[in-house]
Amino acid sequence: MFAPFIFGQAQADRDLARRARRLADTQTDSAEKARLRRYAEELDAQAERRERDGRPLVIAPPAKEFSAAD
Repeated sequence: MFAPFIFGQAQADRDLARRARRLADTQTDSAEKARLRRYAEELDAQAERRERDGRPLVIAPPAKEFSAAD
């Protein structure tokens, strides 16, 4: 139910991270460059968490127990 929304948010995070990296490449101030790159890394990590948490949990069915009568 929420998966499309979560994956859409993850994609938006990755898009923003790409924009931050492009902007970092245009900066002359090394502190600003570093700040933007850290921001991009944080956004990528957030996107990864969203994707991981948005996946449905698959639980294997319990194994059938056999008795001596079977």
